[in-house]
Parts: sequence; C-alpha cells; structure tokens
Amino acid sequence: MRSIGYCTYDPSASPESTGTSRSRLESDFADYCRRKHHNLVAVFADSQEEPTRPAFRDMLQHIREATSSFLVLVHKPEHLGITLEQAVEGFLAIDQLGSQVLCTDENLPDPLQGLLKAFHNGTNSVRRQRIREGMEAKALLGEGLGRPPYGYRIGATRRLEEVSQEAEVVHLMFRLYREQGLGLRSIVGYLNQHGYLTRRGRSWSMGTIRDILRNRVYIGTYTRFGLRLPGNHPPMISPQEFRQVQDMMQSRSPIRRTPVQEPFLLSGLVYCEQCGNRMIGVTRRQSWHRKDGRRMRSVYRYYQCQSRTNQGLCEYQTWRAGELEEAVVTELYHRLEMTAPAAVKRKDRTPMVAGQPLQGEMASWPENLRRRYLRYLRSAARGATTLGRLRRQLSRLAQEQQALSEGELLSPEMASQPAVWQNADQATRRKLLGMLLERVETTKSRVVLRLKVQAFERAES
Repeated sequence: MRSIGYCTYDPSASPESTGTSRSRLESDFADYCRRKHHNLVAVFADSQEEPTRPAFRDMLQHIREATSSFLVLVHKPEHLGITLEQAVEGFLAIDQLGSQVLCTDENLPDPLQGLLKAFHNGTNSVRRQRIREGMEAKALLGEGLGRPPYGYRIGATRRLEEVSQEAEVVHLMFRLYREQGLGLRSIVGYLNQHGYLTRRGRSWSMGTIRDILRNRVYIGTYTRFGLRLPGNHPPMISPQEFRQVQDMMQSRSPIRRTPVQEPFLLSGLVYCEQCGNRMIGVTRRQSWHRKDGRRMRSVYRYYQCQSRTNQGLCEYQTWRAGELEEAVVTELYHRLEMTAPAAVKRKDRTPMVAGQPLQGEMASWPENLRRRYLRYLRSAARGATTLGRLRRQLSRLAQEQQALSEGELLSPEMASQPAVWQNADQATRRKLLGMLLERVETTKSRVVLRLKVQAFERAES
C-alpha cells in the first residue's frame, strides 16, 4: 500500500539517538514498510521546536493533490499534535482527505486509542490498558468485539456468523440498490412500508442504510484497531457486487459547488410534537420561465420533521422558516414578558447584571464540554461512532467553547430590551435562543416553548 511517514524529531539529538533523531525516525519508517510490504512514498518531519508544523501542512497538501489515498504512518500518535485537541484535529484532517492513519507501534496501532492513552491516563489506566490489550488480542484473531453489525451475530467460536432473517434484509438492500437502481430514500420507503424493522425494532433511516451499503464487513472483511483481515467470516455479498454498489454510490454523488447558506435560527431546538423527532432546516431552490421568457429563481426555507425526511414516516409537518421563527420569538417575548419594564430575575431571586458571567449550571459548562469531548473520542476509539459523526460533534463543541470564551452569551436583562434583538446579528440571536430555550415543540398550527429548567421568571413587583 502507498504509505507516507510523519514524525516530529528532536533537532538536538544525535543521529544515533534512539527514536528521537530525524534520521533514526525516517529509518524506522523504512524498516516498518519493508516488513509490512508497504510502498513508502515520502516522509514528512517537523522539528519539535517548530509549533506551526509546516511539514504537516505540506503533507496534507501532498495528499490533497494526489490521485489516490495513502496510509499515513506515525510512530507515536502524539506526533500528530502538541495537545490532545490538536492531535485529534490532525487525525481528522487526514481522514477527511480519504487517507488512513496507523501507528507503527504494533501493540497499539489505533491512533485514537493511542491518543487517549498518551494524553489522558486516569486512575484506572492500568485496568483500561489490560482491557484494551485483551480486546486487541481478540481482534488479532478476528474475534467479534462489542455489538455485531446488522446481519451477523457472534458465534460459539467468537467469529461473526450470519443471522438468516437479517441477512435476507441485507441482500434485499444491495439488490434494490444495484439491480433495481433505487436510491437510499426509495429503499427506506420500501423497507418501512413493507414492515421491515431494525434490530431494535425501529424504522430504517437513510444514514443506517448508507452505512450498511458501504461496510466491508459484508464481503467477509474484519476491520478493527487499524487491522484489516479479509476472509475472516462468511461473506453475504460478493466483492464484485460490493464494488458495483460503491461505484454506483460514487457516481450518484457528484462534486457540486456548496452554496453559502445562512444557518437556521432554530437549528437543534425544534421538535415534532407528534413523533418526538427533531425538525430540520431544509432549503429548496427553484427556477422557472415566465411567459415573457425571463428566467426566475427563488429560494424557499422551511423546517420539516426529520422522521418524514429520513424515514418516510410521520405526517408531512412543515413550517416556513420565517413564520416559525417569528412565532417562537413572539411567544418567547410573551412568556418572559420582555416588553414589560419589570426586570427579569433568576429563580433564586438573585438579580442578573448585564455583562457578568452566569453562575450555577452555566459556570460548569467548560467542564461539561471537556467531559463530552472525551466521551465522543472514546466512542470513536472503540468503533461505536463513525469519524464523520465525531467530526460533527467536535465542531459543535468548538462553537460552544468559542461562544463561552468570548463572553458572547447575553444576560436576560440585555435580552429584555427589544432593541437588543432587533439590532443583533443572526449568530447572536442563535446564542440568545440557545441560552433561554430548552426546546420548541410544534404541531401544524401551534408552538410550545420549554424554557431551560424554568430558569427565568418575572420578578415580583
């Protein structure tokens, strides 16, 4: 496999220094690739005294300009960054370019697990290390770990075995996509309308079916901790059929210019009261010709029930974005009596002064963000979360952290002035609503606001 080495070296180390000099690290890459029969294309090295890491940026550019993907090798995962956050960011940047990262330390080849070990050893690190070593030993033997993928179970030999009823559904998905040319949305509708359910008894969604169609486990390949073992268990789909499906999915996903879109004001806050699922923002662009020959274009923005969009379920509940946002803001002003001159106080009757940091639960947010960061990372390291989802989760955390560090959260007294809302930009309005609202529940004709822990109420006269 075409490989690239990346490392950080000690510029003061002599060439004979074990594992720290540039020449020794580059030699170790060459030795590793000879043992593993990899084709070492290039090695990029940054000095430990150079925090900007120009060689790492050069490596990303090299991968971006190449016509094929690479296996990026690092001796230690902490070479990817000085801090845990920087190292994870570097790892995800490589993954986003379609290349894989692997540690040359054969005792811990998975970079995410290596990063957790290097940067976050807690009091139970010895116990966790023993558990990890046991899992890695099982992975080397191709034994199933954790929850098996749909269509398989872990048999008496600890290998994956087919579940006949689920395997029939997997065959059906591939057949509908490959032979009948149905898209993901059409397959979702077909399965849900014909009573096929997931292992948990739920309706199918587009994301779940997409993951199944892309999963190499169905051609008998076991992938875990950076290992890939072909022919490990009985395949459900032939390699030829699998490749045809991948080619079709690639051809159906042309590269398009991504238009700059204004974020939806209520994104992440609105839920469908009927099914409890989230309402998502949808943008539609339409064009048409008038009788005089002029070409007209228009953009429509609205909120639609996610169950309807991704699963073909629930009633077609939809709100025009402007109408729903106006209804929510109007009701919020009414609930908090923002137009009244009376001050707004917290439940403990302690006046809130504009510009001062919020206390209580708000003050604990930075620690919560750190806990969530590590939880997301651990989930991805054990294979329970895809790297795409990890990237989205960490992006949201970064936005929250930036808002907190910049002190941009508004106090209720500031929010009580209508002029503040009218003069605020979209980003400030989103932060204000996120501070005040727990969620918004909608039907076709009404909205119900849930304030955050009933934290705000009108002060007694």
